[in-house]
Amino acid sequence: MVLSWIFSVALLVKSIVYEKQERLKEQMKIMGLTNGIHWVAWYTVSIVLIAPSIFFLCVIFKHAKILQHSDPSIMGLLLFAFSFATTGQAFLFSVFFTKANLAACCGAIFYFTLYLPYAVVNQYEQTMTDWMKGIACLLSPVAFGLGTTYVSRFEEQGVGIQWDNISKRSAHSIEYTVQSLPDDTYSLSRCIGMLFLDGILYCLIAWYKEYVFPGKYGMPKPFYFPFTKSFWCGSSTAAHNTPDQPESGSVENVQCEAEPTHLKLGVKLQNLRKVYSAGKKLAVDNLSLNFYEDQITSFLGHNGAGKTTTMSILCGLFPPTSATLYFLYYLMMPLPFQQARSG
Repeated sequence: MVLSWIFSVALLVKSIVYEKQERLKEQMKIMGLTNGIHWVAWYTVSIVLIAPSIFFLCVIFKHAKILQHSDPSIMGLLLFAFSFATTGQAFLFSVFFTKANLAACCGAIFYFTLYLPYAVVNQYEQTMTDWMKGIACLLSPVAFGLGTTYVSRFEEQGVGIQWDNISKRSAHSIEYTVQSLPDDTYSLSRCIGMLFLDGILYCLIAWYKEYVFPGKYGMPKPFYFPFTKSFWCGSSTAAHNTPDQPESGSVENVQCEAEPTHLKLGVKLQNLRKVYSAGKKLAVDNLSLNFYEDQITSFLGHNGAGKTTTMSILCGLFPPTSATLYFLYYLMMPLPFQQARSG
């Protein structure tokens, strides 16, 4: 049953990475989509697609007399917990790839590989302690495999898995219907709990990796960012007495239209500099610019002048080498674009 989910995992990983590959995710971020809403949306889509399969499997288990003694609602809970963990696992796979087809192939291989340790756990289960099983169950396919093993043992005993014995130990085989294994205190309820824990851990690792190593697009955060106050409470600081005119040292006596200082200053960019690490190519050199409310600003220039790079930095796609940016008189550089929108 675990292996039957390979196609679903590969398809989900491919769909998520395809958004990244085509920069659809970044476009949605520019429009105000947050990372949290993005992942919740994918989780909702996955569960909605999987839920009918879980329902029909429970019906088949019961009416086809495959698990005629067990409560189908418990089987539904076990399958839902496994789908929760599998979805988190697909999220984790997706953050390591930028090509959709490669991600689908590798995701399926990784998923299959994580199931292989269950054969070892099943072989040496009688000699494994609870904490050993707990560590093994950090792999969701192993936790699900152990859970189905406990279901089959109760089914062999003719009592099936019920809500009153879901936390009880099971006999190792049909010959031992009364006495359980001497050191076997693991149960189906623990396996279900571990599946939910696995799903949460996978999502947390994916969340952390996406912030610290966002890939080609995005503003990377330091590895300790979860322990900073600025991440949870915001880092914007009011910029009092911010000058509206370009700083000294800028080019003067240039014939150009005077700035509309009677309008409210929306965005002030000072000394933007961007140097790409590959080849040390200078893309933007000390650009200072003001954006005023009720005006439409456009960039003109030859190819390679830095127009796209500047807009990408303002939108949070690329980190600047150095810059100071004020958004509505709040210091916002470096910034993810969502923070600028909420400023």
